[in-house]
Amino acid sequence: MPGRECADIVFCIDASDSMTPCIGAVKDNISKLTAVFSKDALRTWDIRLDFLAHAFGNRKFHCYTARQDVTLLDDLYQNPDPATRRCFTSETAEFEKALARVRTTGDEVTLAALDIALDFPWRPAQSCHRVVVLLTDEAVETGEAVKLQESLLPALIEKIHNKRVKLFIHAPESEIFYKLSMANGCEYEILSVAHDGMRHVDFQKLMEVIGKSVFISQSTLPGESDAHPLFGQETWRLTDETSLGGDKYKVSA
Repeated sequence: MPGRECADIVFCIDASDSMTPCIGAVKDNISKLTAVFSKDALRTWDIRLDFLAHAFGNRKFHCYTARQDVTLLDDLYQNPDPATRRCFTSETAEFEKALARVRTTGDEVTLAALDIALDFPWRPAQSCHRVVVLLTDEAVETGEAVKLQESLLPALIEKIHNKRVKLFIHAPESEIFYKLSMANGCEYEILSVAHDGMRHVDFQKLMEVIGKSVFISQSTLPGESDAHPLFGQETWRLTDETSLGGDKYKVSA
C-alpha cells in the first residue's frame, strides 16, 4: 500500500535582468514539478508549493509569490498570528498562474531573498519535509550588498539548520555559495555556463532528487527556533526606504 508523505517546497528564483533570456524556460520547467510527485507509485504526496521571485531594481526590492492577494513582507513580519500567514498553495493552477506573471528587472541580493524564503510559514518539521530550491545564474559576488551577505553567512547557515530546511543550490561557481553549501544536507550544483539562463539544469532530475530527499528523516537535526530575519526585512514595509549594505532602497513587494 502506498505511503503518504508531506512536503512544503519553495523556489527562490533570481528575477534580475540577467535572467530575462531564460525566465520563460525556468517557469516552464518548474511547472513540471507536480508530475514527478503525482507519478510516484510508492507514495502519495501532500505537497504545498510557493516561490519567491526576487530582484532589486530602480532602488526597489521586488518580489513575487504564488499568493497574488498577499503583500509578502507585511504578511510574514507584521502578521502576529503565524497560523494565518498566507504563503503556499496546494492548487497547481494558482501556482502556475502566479509564476507566469513574474517579470525580470535590476540586480539580485540572493541571500537576503533566501532569508525571506526561510521565514515562510512551514508546516511542523516533525510531520512535513521542508525544501528550498535556489535558482540563479549569477554568483553572489556580482550582485548587491556582497559584504553584508558574506558577513551573515554563519547566521544564515544556523537558520537553515534551525528551520530544518533542505537546501538545493543551482548557481554558477561562487565562493559564497560554496560556503553556504556547508549547511547540513545542502546540495550545490554548479552551473557550467553563467548567464545562460540555466539552460543546462536538468529540472526533471532535480525534481526526482527532491522526491527522494524529503523522504529522509530529519529527526537528528537540532530543534527549530524562532529565528529573526537577518537582513532587517521586518522593517522594509514600515518605512519609505530600507538600508541594505549601507545603501537605501525603497520597497515594492
